[in-house]
Amino acid sequence: LVFILVSSLVILPTPEASAQTATYISVNLSSWKNKEDHQQGIYNDGAGTVWQGLAKGCGLIKINSSTKTVTTIYDSGIGSGDPGDCYNLISDGNGNIWIPDNQKGRIWKYNIAGNTWTSYCLTPDITGVTKNYNNSGCERYRVDASSNTYGFTIDTYTGVKVGSNIYIAGSYDLQFTSDPSIARVKWGGLYKININDNSVTRISLGSSTIPRGLRLDGTTLWITDLAGKVYGFNTNTDSVSTTFTSLTDPFGIDSDTNYLYVTQYNNPNIYKILKSDGSSSVISTGGSGGTYWVKVFGNNVIWSGREYRIGVHNMQTGTNTVYTTTTQANYFMDIVGTEVWFSGKGSDRTVIN
Repeated sequence: LVFILVSSLVILPTPEASAQTATYISVNLSSWKNKEDHQQGIYNDGAGTVWQGLAKGCGLIKINSSTKTVTTIYDSGIGSGDPGDCYNLISDGNGNIWIPDNQKGRIWKYNIAGNTWTSYCLTPDITGVTKNYNNSGCERYRVDASSNTYGFTIDTYTGVKVGSNIYIAGSYDLQFTSDPSIARVKWGGLYKININDNSVTRISLGSSTIPRGLRLDGTTLWITDLAGKVYGFNTNTDSVSTTFTSLTDPFGIDSDTNYLYVTQYNNPNIYKILKSDGSSSVISTGGSGGTYWVKVFGNNVIWSGREYRIGVHNMQTGTNTVYTTTTQANYFMDIVGTEVWFSGKGSDRTVIN
């Protein structure tokens, strides 16, 4: 395997095992509006281009996957007063990349051919509260009857395309700013966006749920809930068919034929969960800090994490290989041939390991 850290950090990662070599991809962000940027989503289009998201400021970096050179940086056009927080990238197969804008209550649609950006609001309609869009975002509301203002926070992380819809894992927290104990509403579930008419449907998974990772497995969409659960969600009926409980900080998720592999956000471990009955064992990665996202690649479970770590667990031998990076947090990943590309947190360069 060849590991590629598509990060905005300058420093070369130092592998704890010397089997890998390293190279750099330069990403010049000197003119980017958010100098303290970190990069998030990774999408391999399979046709020679890897797209990477610029989280702060909501942009896209286009990288030639063969030459490993940056060709273009695309800007959504939002101003510096509305930095956005764009995470995962989802292709709809129709020439568009959809990008959830975390904490702004919206999703962006980038049309590749036309180089155009369109945003759609995910914020719910709440009786007695009117939308007060701020800086082109959808994150704030105001009560009609008075001058009191409701503060609105929305989290949107991963997404996946299912037929003509894109499902986004998300949650929101609405509270009265003058007294957080009053009128507090918590919700977690899925935002379902129809890519034909751009309509948005919210599907609740219950109060105080915190959906994060998604993995499509046939017609079942597996969903991690940071509050300690994994759901099996039937995409034909839009309802939960299976719930596994008593998990610690479940976050990223992938699967093979029989098992789910689920990271622990605050621990360097990965759950291996039998799909048929939810029984689980724990894979110790040998890393430190939490683990974010995970990919199954042949006999290997590949993970990204905090505390300057990425790594591989070999399921045949049970051995772990941990690589130290200088990107403090390593996020999403995608497979490009026999390479694994990671996004990370930094300031102006892409790193290949």
